[in-house]
Amino acid sequence: MSTTKSAVKDDAKVDVIIRGFADRPGHLIATGRAPGVVYAVGEDEAFPMGFHAERVYAFEKELYDDLEAAFDRSNSAQLVALWSRARPLAEVS
Repeated sequence: MSTTKSAVKDDAKVDVIIRGFADRPGHLIATGRAPGVVYAVGEDEAFPMGFHAERVYAFEKELYDDLEAAFDRSNSAQLVALWSRARPLAEVS
């Protein structure tokens, strides 16, 4: 187990925002971690996916909605500004 501080405990499930390809936001559930990796699931909990920890953020509904809207409008300047407000999951206690 990593000694890095993280909001994802071994037995906890936490809503997160994933920063995907081309800055596309995704809402998933973090289920575990390993050094530098956060494991998350979508609707099918049988298939966890690993994400680089630096691309996983604490879930905030308003921010997520704003990120989705900016992505849907292909507004890259707004996406950059919004992602700068996102709190990395590793920093959330």
